[in-house]
Amino acid sequence: MSPDLVCFYPHGDTVVLGDTAIDGDGDLSDNATAPKGLVERCTAVEPRLADARLIEHRVGARPTRPEVRVEADHRGGGIPVIHNYGHGGAGVTLS
Repeated sequence: MSPDLVCFYPHGDTVVLGDTAIDGDGDLSDNATAPKGLVERCTAVEPRLADARLIEHRVGARPTRPEVRVEADHRGGGIPVIHNYGHGGAGVTLS
């Protein structure tokens, strides 16, 4: 994987920018320099993002598995929970 990935996903009036992926790095602490570098990389591809207002910055993990887990489970009160994970960096895309 690469610490310098570039992707953006339009969602109505907002755009989700992403991101980095470093195998074996599970550190979820905030990195103050990551958002700036991310915006610079995305802006190099799509210059209209240069004046975008940053609404929020999140740090997350990219769990992967040898195979994706998609299965139904039932919790208390019969509430269904659908497990769908292990997609790695494709999670936002597939959501």
